[in-house]
Amino acid sequence: MEFSEPIYNILGIRVGEGQLNMLLQFANALGSVATFLTFLYLLYEDYKKGKRISDLERVAITLERDLELRYQPYLWLNGMSTRPNNCVDFDLNNKGAWCRLLEFKVLSGDLEMDEVNKHLPWELEQPFSQAILSDTTRRFIFTQNNSGKPVREIESEIEVVYEDRLGNKYRAIVKCHGLKCTISAPESL
Repeated sequence: MEFSEPIYNILGIRVGEGQLNMLLQFANALGSVATFLTFLYLLYEDYKKGKRISDLERVAITLERDLELRYQPYLWLNGMSTRPNNCVDFDLNNKGAWCRLLEFKVLSGDLEMDEVNKHLPWELEQPFSQAILSDTTRRFIFTQNNSGKPVREIESEIEVVYEDRLGNKYRAIVKCHGLKCTISAPESL
């Protein structure tokens, strides 16, 4: 008895078992290559999306910083003045965007806050027209010299806490050495 190879009829083509195994192995290898190429394509697409997300994050950070700078107030001191009863006033002005003054606090020194400062919060507008009174762009910090020293010898530090239109809070320090007063750059809180 002679053993013969079984014959299969695939799409009208007669194929032996050995040829069928080779055809199945070829299809399996082709499927593996296709799977590998699909995997490489997905990795490439994932890389492109990751790069696009990184680029968008950088743009978002830049726009956020630009927005913060656009709406950041710029407080400056226009000097100080004295009043009777040993009172010293600091003329605080705003050249930047709108802000709300929240708190004045003496950190150290010879001055104490006057009761007139109870009217906080106070809004400082951005200067936009010379025809309009500048009362909306300035605020006086009223203090009293209770040290007994003359105004030329007093030293003091006053903290000014304020917020911008975006709700970011800042603090600046007003330093007074005699008749000279300065305000520090704002610090975020």
